[in-house]
Amino acid sequence: MTEAGTRYIRAQREYTDEPIPRATARDVRLSFRALGILVRILTNADGFPVAARSLAQEGGGREGRDAVTTALKELEGAGYIRELPRPRNAAGQFRGREMMVHATPQEPCEDRTPENPVPGFPAPENQALKSSNSHKEQAKSSSKHAHARATRPPLAVRAAAAPVATPRKRMRTHAATGIVYWYDDEPAEIEHSIEVDGLAAVRTEVARHVMRGEVPLHGLVAGALAARRAAAKAAQAAAAQHRRALEPCEDRATAAAKAAEQMAAYVGGAT
Repeated sequence: MTEAGTRYIRAQREYTDEPIPRATARDVRLSFRALGILVRILTNADGFPVAARSLAQEGGGREGRDAVTTALKELEGAGYIRELPRPRNAAGQFRGREMMVHATPQEPCEDRTPENPVPGFPAPENQALKSSNSHKEQAKSSSKHAHARATRPPLAVRAAAAPVATPRKRMRTHAATGIVYWYDDEPAEIEHSIEVDGLAAVRTEVARHVMRGEVPLHGLVAGALAARRAAAKAAQAAAAQHRRALEPCEDRATAAAKAAEQMAAYVGGAT
């Protein structure tokens, strides 16, 4: 048996009254081939290893190695075979796989690493490999910190590049309109709004915001005034379009009235 091979080891017996449990013999999930191979392995002594090739040879060639391997995978899927933690050799490399064959289905093992072995089968310690990995991690960490210290700018440069805290803006109120603003250039914009919309319209819009429980910020008031101007402009355009649509009708009515007058004058002159 080579280190790269897979060995199937008979687990410690958990029963004494019969060769295999009755529930195992009647497990409908297993094919007869898989059940026969399971019975063959369970007849071995506890801890006795066997390989798929030797099982195929024991069958006299009637069951090929591929068929035996398929049956073993079927048993593994049903829970009768569980993989043991993979041991390492002296060089720290993984050795061949070892599979434990049970007479009853087993729950899957969450962690099958050598650091968390199955009870009763402790994995060999490899202190040399652990020490080597630890030294590598320490060297990598030291190199990383050294690079950070070498590339870090001087203290004076860091102090000069640090952001300077700016004083917080103070909320102010426009005396004539009651508009609340933050920046020094906003009063000029408020005066422009007064020139365009009129002081009464601006105060009315401020009053609307106050009645709704809103702070009459300059941006909100200016936006509302702009929306009202746009709505008024759209209404004027619609009215002008309506008047243009009525002009042909008025022209036809005027022409008809003139024609009636001419006809009346003609009839009166003829009589």
